[in-house]
Order: sequence, then C-alpha cells, then structure tokens
Amino acid sequence: MEAQRRRRWMGALFLGLLAAACALVGAQDLLLETEYYVIPMGTVVLDQAALIEAARSHGYTVIVRSGDVVTAYRGGLDSAEDEAALLGDRPLLYADHGDTLLLFAGSDFDFSLRPGMDGYDLVLSPHVAVPTGTAFGAALTQLHALGIIGTAVGVEAPQAYARDPLKGPRPPEGVAIDSDLYALVVAENWFLEAESKGIERVGLRVEAVAEKLEGAIVPAELQPFLLEETAELARFLVPIHRLVDLASTGAFRLVRPAHVPQPAAD
Repeated sequence: MEAQRRRRWMGALFLGLLAAACALVGAQDLLLETEYYVIPMGTVVLDQAALIEAARSHGYTVIVRSGDVVTAYRGGLDSAEDEAALLGDRPLLYADHGDTLLLFAGSDFDFSLRPGMDGYDLVLSPHVAVPTGTAFGAALTQLHALGIIGTAVGVEAPQAYARDPLKGPRPPEGVAIDSDLYALVVAENWFLEAESKGIERVGLRVEAVAEKLEGAIVPAELQPFLLEETAELARFLVPIHRLVDLASTGAFRLVRPAHVPQPAAD
C-alpha cells in the first residue's frame, strides 16, 4: 500500500513539474541545432545502486568506477571492453563514486543529465530545430522512467551555448580558473571536451593544479580531492562540476589543467 501511494505521489509530482517546467522553458519556442542548452534541475536524489539496476534493465551500457576499479555492463551482460570502447554507446550511465552521468541519443536531439554547480543539470543537444516543449518533455519523461525527478526543474530558463564558438565561454568574474577548464565545465560533452583539450580525466573527475596564494591553506571541503601539495602548488583529482568551487575559494591565484609530459620529437 505504501509503495502504491508513493508511486501515485511521484506520478502526480512529475506531471505537475512537467507542466510547470515546459511552460517556463517553452518561453524559448525552438531549440536551434547551432546551440546546446543547459537547464538546472536542482537537487536530484539518486539511489545510485537502484539506478544502475534500472538502467541495466532498460538496456543501457553502464560504467561503474570505484577507486581504480572499473566495472562495465552492456544491458544485462558484463562487458570486458575498456572504457574508451564504451563511451560512444547510447544510452549510457556512468557512475563515479557518488556522481552519476546519463547520456541519451535521439533522432532529433540528444540529452544528458550530469552533476552541476547547484545540483544536477539537463543538457539538450538538438540535431535540428526542435520545439522546446517537445525536447524537454521527452527528456523528463525518460528520466522519470528511471525514477529521476529534479526539485527545481523549470525554475530557471535554459542557458544557451554556441556549438562552435570562435572563443570559448568566459569564466565568471572573480573565479580564478583557466579558460580550458571552465570550457570543460560547461561543455556539451565532458568526455569529448577533455580529450580535445588534452585534460587528464579519470571517470567524472580531472586532474587540476592550483597555484596557491602566499600562506593559503586548502579548504577542508576540498581536502578529499587533494593528491599532493607544496608551498606554491596543490594538485587535485576533482569532479568536473566542482572545478568552479575549487577556483572560487580565494586561496588560489589560478586553477589550471595538470601538465601532461609529451614525448620529445624525433
């Protein structure tokens, strides 16, 4: 009885959120194929283990990273293929410790759900001009099928980003972050962006080096991501969505990608 009541409540909540969200997001009539759109979803409470099982039952490719151990599935079957061979699969769920990324592909648009700076973000990526309500409603319906509902969906209008800009997006004022790292945070596809910029990625995290201000101390909330430090530098393996947090502490002159040594030319 309690389970049925909860399902009815979740269904009613979803329909209400869908109507409200489409009304606000639909203020922009069309999503254009020259842009992609980031929409805050607010807090998304995920039971990661249950979500992984639900995704497998729906035929997803699933990658689960815990420390240095990576486990992968294609639908209900274990997969021995390495990560690079699986990242192009759709739909895809990537679980990295407590963070979860979902990637979907469609004929008219793709979308993803990923950790954001204030909860989770929905990213809509049209292939053709598509009505906003159509794309947004389809994405929310797909997420609801996995039991995912955002608490703030529809509160903010989509943020549009040009697909092939001459220059990347400017970091927010006062955030001491390298432009390539900020471009990664807001990129349409984290995996492709990290690869194209040569940024060292491990799951949903990247290596970053922070140039410390004199006497600066790494804040306690960022200590779990700290790999090593000296008086001048601190090296982190930090979730991509926490890069702006890292660069906003006031402790660092600049947060930049870790330099990866390149082989000498012959």
